[in-house]
Amino acid sequence: MRQGGPRSLRWQLLVLAVPAAILGATLVGAVDDVGFAVERVDGAGWSAENIEVRLDLPADAPRASVSISRIRLTAQQQELRNVRIECPAVEISAATIACRNARIAANLPSLGAQTLIGRVVFGRQTGALDLELAGLRVGQGVAKVKAGMGSSGWNARLDMERIQLQPLLELARGLKLPLPALTVSGTASLSLTAAGSQTSLAEAHLDAELVELTANNEEGSLATDKLSLALRADVRQSRRDWLFRAEVQSSSGQAYAQPVFLDLGAHALNLSASGTWGSDGVLGIEHFSVDHRDVARGQGSAMLRLSDEQPLRALSLDLQSLEFPGAYESYFQPLLLDTNFKALQTAGNVSGQILVQEGTPRRIDLKFAAVTLDDGNRNLVLKDLTGDWHWLEAQSARSKAADDDEELEQSRAADSRLQWSGGTLLNLELGPSELQFNTQGRQLRLLRPARLPIFDGALELESFRIRNAGLSGVAFMVDATIQPISVRQLCQAFGWPEFGGRIGGKISKLRMREKVVTLGTTLQAQVFDGEVRISDLRLEQPLSQWPRFYSHIALHN
Repeated sequence: MRQGGPRSLRWQLLVLAVPAAILGATLVGAVDDVGFAVERVDGAGWSAENIEVRLDLPADAPRASVSISRIRLTAQQQELRNVRIECPAVEISAATIACRNARIAANLPSLGAQTLIGRVVFGRQTGALDLELAGLRVGQGVAKVKAGMGSSGWNARLDMERIQLQPLLELARGLKLPLPALTVSGTASLSLTAAGSQTSLAEAHLDAELVELTANNEEGSLATDKLSLALRADVRQSRRDWLFRAEVQSSSGQAYAQPVFLDLGAHALNLSASGTWGSDGVLGIEHFSVDHRDVARGQGSAMLRLSDEQPLRALSLDLQSLEFPGAYESYFQPLLLDTNFKALQTAGNVSGQILVQEGTPRRIDLKFAAVTLDDGNRNLVLKDLTGDWHWLEAQSARSKAADDDEELEQSRAADSRLQWSGGTLLNLELGPSELQFNTQGRQLRLLRPARLPIFDGALELESFRIRNAGLSGVAFMVDATIQPISVRQLCQAFGWPEFGGRIGGKISKLRMREKVVTLGTTLQAQVFDGEVRISDLRLEQPLSQWPRFYSHIALHN
């Protein structure tokens, strides 16, 4: 049979050939077998070349064997070579030609030579093909496939049980799926159903369980160790975009995505998300929820443009709970490894809302509940921090401001209030305190005078302002009064030779500019029966491990 004739004619001749041969053999009674060859056959979503068919015609039921040099699957853009089908009993009806217990041998892409047992049904009029295959070997595991291809489209189901991940990854790459370059080990059990038309995928559903996944990339920025997780995902095409819904659960193993390290055995994770992946590369998460046991719980929405250097373009987060020490160990400690805060002892809870728009934080509202921080060196200790902190990005305030004074007032960040039961700063003992302040943009302003107990005295803040917070040009200005503090305790705190007396006085124009603290007035202290005058005070790198202190000190009597 030649390829040049119309496709419908080729089908009619092929479909008529088999029953005609069987009928002729039955009438004559002297024909034991029939063989014929077909150069090419095209079906709905598939084609086959160089087909040889042989029919054995016993009295009870015909048997058949078919060899095909090449089968092309349009949807998967794959080729199957050297296919041989042995059918112990051919079933022929007006609508179909079928084999219920076929034995199929083929050379499959990325999987090599395979021998399968299955069911094959061919539609005589429609050209549709239905397959059910079992015994597919993937590495040391076994899979089964069910697929249908017809004029209206195709559908498939793949079931795998404890398949080794490395050969599974090689199979996915053979299918030209966009996967990162990883070295992996572990096993996967999964059920995948998919449907589409021609070469396009319309929808898919995945249920998968990964066990003891150990993976890493060449850069070392992504790694897992004996990670086990369950994944459930649905995708559906909508015009040029993809709609998705996914759920991930994990309670064992470890994962690292630079710089964050997660110990999922200690802190189980449940994550769900739904949204759209656009053809423009924008990932729109309409809703997500996170339940990271003893670490964080929250929900919200987000938008990411993965091609950008800073991919997070929008975020609306309702932070129900950020729990310490779990949150510090999982999220913050990896970011602080090169600082003096790399080994903090933490406790407490934080909740609130965070808003990001156009890649820029716009609003933060947080509630602190008994948060404790301790660096272990008495440089920073804060006990039972409680209260509310509100921050509004300055540009947001300006854009919302109007001529009406009431609307201008509403554009301000809400006032904040924080209090703590005690702590230390640079080895100075701090007592219970409370601050009421306002933060907006990179500015902080004290709203009311505050008293900060230090040893047996206090620092009474009358005014306090910070500009350019978070920048190298950060600056502050303080006006305060020092209620007499024991000089002996100050000497002990700073490691100086000890002597008696008390220090107190007025602080005016205490400023920090370009990481240097200066004092615009002179401090006076009563020491023994004399007086100490401290002027031209300068403290360089005050927040570093080795701050440097300079001053002129005059001693009288």
